[in-house]
Parts: sequence; structure tokens; C-alpha cells
Amino acid sequence: MASTKYKLLLLAVIGITVTSGTATAAVVGSPDIAATLEDDTVAPGEQKTIEISLVNSGELDSGSTRNPALNNEVTTAKGLTVSLGSGDAPISVKNSKRSLGTLQAGPKTTVPFEISVDEDASSGTYDAQLRLNYKHTSYISEGTGARDEDRKTRTVDIEIDVTDDATFNVTDIDSNARVASTGTVAVSVENTGDSAARDAAVTLQSQNQDLAVSGGDATSRFVDEWEPGEVRTFNYRVSSAEAAEPESYGFELSVAFDNEDGLRTQSVGQSVAVTPDPEQQFSVVNSSSSVAVSNTGTYEVQLRNTGPLYL
Repeated sequence: MASTKYKLLLLAVIGITVTSGTATAAVVGSPDIAATLEDDTVAPGEQKTIEISLVNSGELDSGSTRNPALNNEVTTAKGLTVSLGSGDAPISVKNSKRSLGTLQAGPKTTVPFEISVDEDASSGTYDAQLRLNYKHTSYISEGTGARDEDRKTRTVDIEIDVTDDATFNVTDIDSNARVASTGTVAVSVENTGDSAARDAAVTLQSQNQDLAVSGGDATSRFVDEWEPGEVRTFNYRVSSAEAAEPESYGFELSVAFDNEDGLRTQSVGQSVAVTPDPEQQFSVVNSSSSVAVSNTGTYEVQLRNTGPLYL
């Protein structure tokens, strides 16, 4: 009888040992990737590079104390690709897909995306969608080395805030600038935003050396208060070099202003094209002189206006 009890006790101990060994012989886990956009504010009409931060914190269900490298293996995302879709946000995404390769648990990595915000975007908070696609090792047997591989696809909402600050759009350009001369460029600009702009500096900057603004690269005009929907016209003195051609030259117009919260804000720069008219030219038709050597007299020159303007 005692011998039977001993055998049963021994079997129970063996059973516990086997069960315990089985529980600790498997490493089980998965990546746990969070995505955030720190600078989430955009303006209508803006073209901007946004940077989405990815952090893999890893999720370890059953780990190994003997071989910690196996823990890292099951929490690592492999062959990771991310793609950004507009969702309900009024944006377009250029080159929306990125291949990141391996993302281990640990420090964040940053993924840039170039976006364009719709010109007529209404202010508000929207959700773009980031799609994550990766594979990972979900199970490793410490005893046999056997592995299970999984593939995951997840979609994460990325919050984008379209500001209700003042925004600006060039509505008209009128120029009498001329090659080898100085003229005026009148630029009409509308506040297309939902808020007023205060203490606004409206800057026109040349993007080339042949055309100068007020004798330099740039100059500004000032507006104390600029209401939504209001159109303002600004006159800039533009000088054209003799080497310039009567074709379009690029300028950039931007507005620095105080928003309704009193924060100094820089608008999205807009490209402005200015085309100087051809140089006014004259030709000599005839000349005559009755001036003797060492004397005074009259020297007549007859010129023809060859255009383009009638003077």
C-alpha cells in the first residue's frame, strides 16, 4: 500500500514538472505600434511635409529568461510598410507609401509624408488614415526552435487640424514693368480665411536676379487689420535689368500676421508670375549738323519710335 502511494506521488511530481517545463518553453508575443502626429495643424492651400512618429512598445505574452533575444524577435515588426490615406481630411498625399523594413521595440522612428491641403478646406479636425502592414514571429519553441509567422494589417487614425486662421489668395496681378526700366506691379490679395489678420506684413520677394523689388530682393507693405473676405491691393516698384527677357519671372508673396489669439503666424507662400514688357526702343532715322570746328551750332537727330508703346 505504501509502495502504491509512493508511485502515485512520484507520477504527480513528474506531471507537474512536465507541465511547468511546457509553459516556460514557448516565447509568445507581437509588435505593438502606436502612430502620432505632433505638428497636426495645417492651413487651406498649404503644401507641407508632415512627420508621423512610430513607436513599437512590443507585447510579450510569454518570455524567455535564458535567451532574451527570442523576446526581441517576437516583438519585432518585419517587412513593415506604411501608407497614408486622406480619410475624411481635405488633403492629397504625394508618394503615400513608405517601406521601413524592420521596426524593433524601442525608440521612435519618424516617417515623412508630403501633403497638399485643399484650397477651399473648411476649418476643423479630421482623420487621415495610416495603414500598417508587417509580418512577425508570433511563437518560438525554446526546445525545438519551431516558429510561427503571422502577417498583420492595421489602420490607425491620424488627427489633422485645419486652422481657422486668416489665409490668403492672390486674385489679380497688374504690371507695367518693362525690360531695362522700372515699373509698378499691383497685387490684389483676398483674406480667404475665417478670421481677421492684424498687423500684417505683405512681402513680395523676387526669385531671380534680373528683376528687383524696391532695389533689393524683397519689400513689404503693412495692413493694420484685414477682415475675412476683404481684398487688398498692394503696389510694388519692380526694376528690370537690361539682360531680362519679356517672359514670366517668379516671385513669392507671403503674409506674416497676428492671429486672433495674438500669435505671430506666417502664411503659406504663393507663387506670383510677373512678365515685363519688351524694352522701349528707338532708331535713328536721320541726323544733320551745321556746327563748325571750334564753334557752336545745331545738331539735329531724327528718331523713330520702334515700340512697343506709342509715346
